[in-house]
Amino acid sequence: MPYTKKQLEEHFKLSRSAVYNRLNDCGLDTNKNEYSDEEIENIFKVACVMMQEGKSREDVRKRFNIAKANKDNGASPPNAQVNKIGSATKITEGINEGIKDFFEKEVDRAVAEIIPYIPYLVENKILEYIETGSLKQAFTNYRESTHNPRISNYYSQANVYQAGQNQIAGSDDDEYDDFDDD
Repeated sequence: MPYTKKQLEEHFKLSRSAVYNRLNDCGLDTNKNEYSDEEIENIFKVACVMMQEGKSREDVRKRFNIAKANKDNGASPPNAQVNKIGSATKITEGINEGIKDFFEKEVDRAVAEIIPYIPYLVENKILEYIETGSLKQAFTNYRESTHNPRISNYYSQANVYQAGQNQIAGSDDDEYDDFDDD
C-alpha cells in the first residue's frame, strides 16, 4: 500500500515538517505524492528509528550517504533539490541557534545589571508597607492567629487522648463527660 505524506504523519505520529525532514535526510524525493512500502520500510522507517534512538539528522544523512554524495566526486545526489533544501535547513538551524545564544546572553546581561538594585527595591517596598500600615497589620494578624485561645487550645489538645477512648481531652461532648456537676 503506497503512503502519502499525510499518512506518514498519522502512521508515525510526526508533524508535517518532521515527515519532510525525514524524507529529505534519507534521500527520498520530497516532491513525490506517494511512497512505496519498500521505501517506507527500508528507508523512511529506518530514519525514524534512528531519530528515536537519539541520532542526529546528520547521522541519518550519513547512514543514507546523502552527505557523502555531496562531498565526493561532485556527483549529484538522487535529488538535487533535496540537497538545496538540506542546505537551507542547515542555514535556518544556524540562524536559530545564533538567535537563541544572542537572547540568552542578553537576558544574562539584563539580570546582572538588575541584581545590584534588588536590595534597594526590597527596602523601598518594605518602607512602603510600613508607611501604609500593611506590615503592622500582617504582624497583628499573625499574632492573633497564633495567640487566639480557641486556636491555641485546639492545637495544644489535638494529640491528647483519654485512656481507652479515642477522644480529644477536654471535649464538650456530654456523652463522654465523666464529671458530675453536683
